[in-house]
Amino acid sequence: MKNISKLLIFQIVNQRFALPLDVVRKVIQVVEFTPLPKMSAYIYGVINYHGDIIPVVNMSYLFSIESKELSINDRLIIVSTSKGKLALLASIVHEVVEINHEDIVTPDRIIYGMNFIHGAVKLRDGMVLINDIDKFLSEDELKKLEEEIKKNKETIENQDTNDEDVSTLLNN
Repeated sequence: MKNISKLLIFQIVNQRFALPLDVVRKVIQVVEFTPLPKMSAYIYGVINYHGDIIPVVNMSYLFSIESKELSINDRLIIVSTSKGKLALLASIVHEVVEINHEDIVTPDRIIYGMNFIHGAVKLRDGMVLINDIDKFLSEDELKKLEEEIKKNKETIENQDTNDEDVSTLLNN
């Protein structure tokens, strides 16, 4: 059983991705965030989630997927990385699936330059890319993010998120 992992399957526009379930902390409905205009284009801004200041990542930008307008139906997947928490914007959160480790195809066997991908796995309804969230923010981006958060601290702290928890998928 140690060769089995659980993955949370989600979608950005029309591309499906996965995250190891052990890094997922919560899935919430998209909420208002504080923009940080001096950050990289793939950082939408930050949310104040019950006192935690969490960067919101626009994964469409990271993966060169044509982005769509934000919708009330979008979700934020709050994850823990080795560098802190991130909120990943997703169009749809599908399900939790179990996979065998030997079924994962490494990124070097997929396409050169898959910087943010841990691997891929074929499910019954198609291929899914597994994200490597520890690669989403570089050390330089983290420093810049900290500076921007300090500059906008008062605005951010006044915008605490009261969410409707949609984490029923995670209880499997």
